[in-house]
Amino acid sequence: MKELTPDLAQRFGYDAEQGVIVSQVQYGSAAALAGIRPGNLITSVNRTPVADVSEFRTALAASAKTGRALLHVKDNRGSRFVVLELN
Repeated sequence: MKELTPDLAQRFGYDAEQGVIVSQVQYGSAAALAGIRPGNLITSVNRTPVADVSEFRTALAASAKTGRALLHVKDNRGSRFVVLELN
């Protein structure tokens, strides 16, 4: 994950957005299986907005009890909710 800087926002078309950019996804991981790709923007975890990597990690850690997290993901095709199965 990376902070959404003005340069990254412009490069990926996320002007006026807030969230974290997916920088890489490990092949076969839960994120890859959920369809998350590098360049995606994650704006919330379990319907809680995330503005930086620290907030993302905190929200994801809070999901460990249930074993899954609901992510709001944006890309160049639009936005969607993705359920991420946590191990």
